[in-house]
Amino acid sequence: MFSGKMSFLKTPIEYIPSDPFSNISRRIPTRRIAFIDELRALSIMSLVLINTSTLLSNKGVFTYEEYVLFSTMAFGVPIFLMLLGTLMLERDYYDDIPKFLKGRFMHIILPFLLWNTVIAIVYTYYHGDLGLSMFGLTALFKTFLLQHWYAWMLIGIYLSLPILNSYIKETKIGGAEYFLVLSFLAVVIYQALEIFNTPTYFNLTFFIGPIIYLFLGYYLDHKEFKSGPNKMIWIGLILFLATTAFIVYFDVFHQGFQRTLFLHHYNFYTRSYMDVSLVIILQAAGVFLFWKYINFDSTEGIFKRFALLFKKPLISVGIKSISRSCYGIYLTHQTMLLIIFLLVDVNYFNAYYWTFILAFLTFVSSWGIITVLRKIGIPGYYIGYD
Repeated sequence: MFSGKMSFLKTPIEYIPSDPFSNISRRIPTRRIAFIDELRALSIMSLVLINTSTLLSNKGVFTYEEYVLFSTMAFGVPIFLMLLGTLMLERDYYDDIPKFLKGRFMHIILPFLLWNTVIAIVYTYYHGDLGLSMFGLTALFKTFLLQHWYAWMLIGIYLSLPILNSYIKETKIGGAEYFLVLSFLAVVIYQALEIFNTPTYFNLTFFIGPIIYLFLGYYLDHKEFKSGPNKMIWIGLILFLATTAFIVYFDVFHQGFQRTLFLHHYNFYTRSYMDVSLVIILQAAGVFLFWKYINFDSTEGIFKRFALLFKKPLISVGIKSISRSCYGIYLTHQTMLLIIFLLVDVNYFNAYYWTFILAFLTFVSSWGIITVLRKIGIPGYYIGYD
């Protein structure tokens, strides 16, 4: 079932624990890591919900309920990057860079080229610009370049992995702590500059990019906290609830101020669509801690019972399938969302309900496409399945 190669956040076979309630850091080589699959599935579902809300916003049918939904699910992309850091830093397989480029890196590029071409054709056709003329080809090329900002970012991150990996292999968790201290310092400074709209020559932008989340995921995985699993679960849950309430409050009641409170959308200082504001970092950290520690074998009480729900055979198989399909789902869901949206009547009065219906239909159809393509024999590395 596993080839030993890795594509989008694939769990390397040599780092899979035998017990679904094991700490990932033990890395016993027999089974996939339960909480990694669960977080991947949760994150891709949150991303579909967010993009559904964004589409409704662009169509002028956004409501306050969608603000709450958007804010609650803001951890989606950060969690993906944290899992990438958890799985792919401090590894030996980056020593041969040509092999890395031909292997794991191509597992990112090939599905991206395929699905980004498909979505570019669909969008160009939708706007009536598709054709063999210079105008039509130019429109197609521009659309290709402007889709899937996260995948474009992911390409850059993968290219940097051999460099970051060498640093982590030499410095271990101390190096991650050093980087995170500088990152948090930079985030606070840039947050203040954004709020007060202050120009400056100050430049620590290297530390406030998406690689914050790679180092954060690596750190939270490897750090041995003195508190027990149940206490860490409570810490993660409180972090998530507090930051989510904070985001919702400013999104709903202070819409003008929230544009400077969060370093998201395309920001002058970060030059990225990746949100690296402190509140989002803490929200993602809370989700990561919660889901990691409920999978410990020493977890007790209601948290243990909650974790066991996801270990039931049917649910576990579904989560694993979603997890392995998540890159393909990400690359296809925007096209499916647009197609489905054109077939339904969504207005301001029913937008709240249609958000969930559209998101569900989009998710299931994208997941179904990847599953069917796999069943008919299309290699997973072409379609975003690992």
